[in-house]
Amino acid sequence: AYTRLVLGLAVTEYSRLVSSLGGGALVGALVTATYGTVGRRGLFLTVGGGLAAAGLAGLSAAPGLLAACLAAGCGGCGLILFLSTAQSTLQLNADEASRGRCAGALFGAVD
Repeated sequence: AYTRLVLGLAVTEYSRLVSSLGGGALVGALVTATYGTVGRRGLFLTVGGGLAAAGLAGLSAAPGLLAACLAAGCGGCGLILFLSTAQSTLQLNADEASRGRCAGALFGAVD
């Protein structure tokens, strides 16, 4: 709907937007895997949240496909930086007996 209604483009351009989001997510995953340490957790959470917000703001203001693709890539990178760091922090700080149960509790999988 965004591609058609806001940008006035078609399905091909939508696939480019989704690919840009995935490309940004890949960059975020590689950065997290390469440079992720306990000492950088706060930085990754802050930068990831900022990039995700900037990506959403950029998408809302994008005048065309190129700007929208850059914003989507920025958002994808930020989401992976933030979400992967937050999830690992949550799991590593949980008690040994509770580890791995946090996500299951959301879906009723806890005994």
